[in-house]
Amino acid sequence: MENQLDKCGDTLTITHWNQWRSKRTQALKEPHGWLSLTSLTWLSDIPSPIPHFPGLWSVIFSPENNVFIVNVHADSDTEFFRDGMPVREATFVLSRGESDMSLSYKDQIAEVAQRGEGSLIRIRDPHSALRTSFTGVPVWDFTPTWICPCVPMWDEETSVITVTSAQENLTTSLTRVGTVRVSLPDGSHITLTVTGSVNEPSVIFHDHTNGVDTPLWRVAPLVYCTSEGNISGDQWFINFNCSQVFPSHFTPFGTCPMPPAGNKIPLRVEAGEKSPILS
Repeated sequence: MENQLDKCGDTLTITHWNQWRSKRTQALKEPHGWLSLTSLTWLSDIPSPIPHFPGLWSVIFSPENNVFIVNVHADSDTEFFRDGMPVREATFVLSRGESDMSLSYKDQIAEVAQRGEGSLIRIRDPHSALRTSFTGVPVWDFTPTWICPCVPMWDEETSVITVTSAQENLTTSLTRVGTVRVSLPDGSHITLTVTGSVNEPSVIFHDHTNGVDTPLWRVAPLVYCTSEGNISGDQWFINFNCSQVFPSHFTPFGTCPMPPAGNKIPLRVEAGEKSPILS
């Protein structure tokens, strides 16, 4: 895990937290970011129109190659752009979990994605009301007690686990990298499943603020501090001050993963982001 080392003398301060909040807001306001989503349409093998974007769309599954092949055809009066080049038809070959955002029409982008056992199209429009009215995500004040020491126990090999998603009747997958024993502010301890990657491990969790101050789940990063930082000795932490809500908590068009089984903290984690205020 040496490639994860983060000299986090500054990473666990209110200054870094304020920078994180600013970057987070800017990322959410990107023209074709999560707040630009205006529709989600599941495809079938019958060429059909979709909302907010021209063309007839269809998908077939190739069991030999375990890929999903999505096709779109425009009429003679319509022209798409794919990777900057004008086209009137396009084919996308998607592996499981893959997305493609190379097709545009005017200033909209059609995200072609494979999820679960099907394929979908999500339209990203920079003029969406959600994006243009967005000012930021409510948060709790920075609270040092919610920077929690922890002891990771890394799996010898990463593995894929299946979890429920934000979409009804749709499962999705996460990469499990291990577990972590967390020291909570009340003196208790809990063991949680760690997912993400070896370079960016995180915990997706429930807690007792869910449904009151926060959505039903959030995600928080693990941070490694070396003795060269402001903290004495080497130590892992979960920084709940940087807990984030998911895109699905802004829009009904997300397919975000829910927490692995057992990742429920039996306290109110009053740190990080709260439920978005949607106009």
